[in-house]
Amino acid sequence: MKKPIIGISASMIYEEKDELFLGDKYSCAAYSYIDAVYKSWGIPITLPILKDVSAIREQVKLLDGLILSGGRDVDPHFYGEEPLEKLEAIFPERDVHEIALIKAAIELHRYKGTPWAIREIVRRLGFGEVRIIEGLNGQTYDGSINYNGSHVYGASSYWAHYRIIMNSVITNDQAALLRKTLAAFAPARCLLAALDYQAASLRYNGRAAYDGNFNFGAA
Repeated sequence: MKKPIIGISASMIYEEKDELFLGDKYSCAAYSYIDAVYKSWGIPITLPILKDVSAIREQVKLLDGLILSGGRDVDPHFYGEEPLEKLEAIFPERDVHEIALIKAAIELHRYKGTPWAIREIVRRLGFGEVRIIEGLNGQTYDGSINYNGSHVYGASSYWAHYRIIMNSVITNDQAALLRKTLAAFAPARCLLAALDYQAASLRYNGRAAYDGNFNFGAA
């Protein structure tokens, strides 16, 4: 069984004593969080503070769970309040990062197990828009489908299989990454039959070599 990958939000400290590294910034998380995740059969990774929202979404996309580690007080301006007298040290840059982590996690996991989630994963991996064929069996002879191998005739067990029709060519390595990522977000009982890129097949123009990086229209 695959161990869950758990992201731990990191803080930042500044070197103030060592003259050689004076002013350097260090991304860090208390080891107690890392140790607790590891002892609970998870794979802990720390999430450094970032400003780029798209990069933060990429961080979350790798995770099965998220921990917001302890730290300074949250800047009350982020929830529409004024500072009180007992407010201690704040770190607005970290607040921005953790708020973005929460929003990205909610966005992805709210729709986990839906066609939207599958399309969104494909988009975020840079493969653009795709078409999803759900339930590869049970089709009728009404002219609505082509007999091109994308469906299975008479196999009742294929109701949970789906096929993704790509609009761009992908390598076998890219397909492996996509399959691994989709496995975490697709419906639990569904199986990916193929990543089909026959509509965007390679041309014989010398740009691709017969080196095993590509298959013939599907991966």
